[in-house]
Amino acid sequence: MAIHAAGLLKGAGAGALLIAALACGLERQAGVSLHPALAALIPDDTMAVAVVRVEELNRSAVYQKWIAPRVVERLGGLAQSGFDPRKDLLEAVVASNGKDVLLLARGRFAPEKIGPHLERSGAQRFTYKNFTLYGDSEAALVFLGRQIAAAGPPAILRSLVDRPRRSRLPARLLEKMKAVPAASQIWAVSLGPNPFGNLSLPWQGDGAGPGRLLHSVESLWAGADLRSGLDMTVEWTCRTKNDARLLHDALRGLIGMGRLSTPENERDLLRFYDAIEVSQQEVAVRVHTGLSPELLAKFLSRMERYSLER
Repeated sequence: MAIHAAGLLKGAGAGALLIAALACGLERQAGVSLHPALAALIPDDTMAVAVVRVEELNRSAVYQKWIAPRVVERLGGLAQSGFDPRKDLLEAVVASNGKDVLLLARGRFAPEKIGPHLERSGAQRFTYKNFTLYGDSEAALVFLGRQIAAAGPPAILRSLVDRPRRSRLPARLLEKMKAVPAASQIWAVSLGPNPFGNLSLPWQGDGAGPGRLLHSVESLWAGADLRSGLDMTVEWTCRTKNDARLLHDALRGLIGMGRLSTPENERDLLRFYDAIEVSQQEVAVRVHTGLSPELLAKFLSRMERYSLER
């Protein structure tokens, strides 16, 4: 009996260890993360981070058809230097402190080829502590090795060179990242409604619209998974329950207005509005959208036509 009890205890102990290990693994996998080389470059005063995991996104049909061509259009000129954004760009990060914006990229870079190409395109070349910057007094680019590039105001780039590398993001942003679905190829966290400074908000002003209501937002997170259509969630945390209720009602009102303004010849768009769910829990307002690949393609096609018409 003693031997049997000891065996049970040993088995229970092993089971407890296994459960603990699994729990630790789940805890590590909660939320999203940023590549350590990029996380170490995020300034301490950062209020918002937006990330595109290009390497993973590149596997989706949505990216290949609708996003990749525009990336190539914007960065295609670098192809002359041997840089192909479709396969050489792995991850892109935008960080903001509410005033300045920093762009970080992880990929496969050849500075000895890209640098001269930028100079031929009109960029000035200047050095700082053995690092070469390309650009002007307002914006520049620097390669921090062959896998990391940074672009932004020269003063910010010089500070990246000066300060020691950290192993993790600022704690206040890490906490928000825990809520973002881990499968998101595109995600963002913010400690305010408009952390990118000069970014215009819809209906911004002193009226009663969503623009004014968004000023009551203390933080937000967003995540989008495009592996099969679009699975996207955005959650705002407001100062009070009343602020959250007002924002919730305003967002639902916008959806209703969208439905009413849908042209008769584009009734399929009603399915898009039907796919948007708005909910409130205490001070949090969440919007979730789940679109099939077919419906997402129709929506993107309409947006493309709309932009061309304008």
